[in-house]
Amino acid sequence: MDWSRDYEALFQELRYRHPLFEVDPRAREAQEYVASIYESLPMECKGSDCPIAARCPISDRLDILGTRCLLEIREITTRLARYLQDIGLDNITHTDIQIAAHLARIDVLIWRIEQVLSVEGMLVEEVTVSGNRSVTRQVSNPLIHELHVLMREQREWMDELMTSRRSRLERAEREGKMEKDLVRMLQQMAKRSANVLVSEESDAPALPPVNQSGNHSEEGGSS
Repeated sequence: MDWSRDYEALFQELRYRHPLFEVDPRAREAQEYVASIYESLPMECKGSDCPIAARCPISDRLDILGTRCLLEIREITTRLARYLQDIGLDNITHTDIQIAAHLARIDVLIWRIEQVLSVEGMLVEEVTVSGNRSVTRQVSNPLIHELHVLMREQREWMDELMTSRRSRLERAEREGKMEKDLVRMLQQMAKRSANVLVSEESDAPALPPVNQSGNHSEEGGSS
């Protein structure tokens, strides 16, 4: 990717770069629906002062200071597309989109913590002061606890996603069965109607033969 382009061009490419958004208009509609994530979630670019500046290819660019983090915009797009793909865009519901958006949000927060941990490390120094003495020791990075909380929430929403998906499939199966039953019933009705017509025709009294004058002749002679 060409990171040298201006911010708006990068933003638009990252927002729509996933093939799913290019080929399926329903995916783009879903992305437009959750557009507020792009406004509220990405952290503000702090350039070289960002905690993950060492992992960012554009942290040295002064023209993007104060804008929404492009790396997180990339993560939002990728993760949202994957969830929409997993759910399936056929008959996607409002609830499905909300769950996908919430999972994408959680995923990005997890990604953010993981990036900071990759820079800071799993252990940090904790200084304890007692009187004139100070003791420094290595303790677990408090972000690890936040990471575990988010992962638990992620699993809960994954379960919700699977439940929603299962319910939709079961509903579609029921509706498909109902449609088949309706077709079968209509076919049976049409068959019965045809049988009734055949029966009525076979039970109707036969007309006497027609003579050359065009009148029906009567059995037992003529006058």
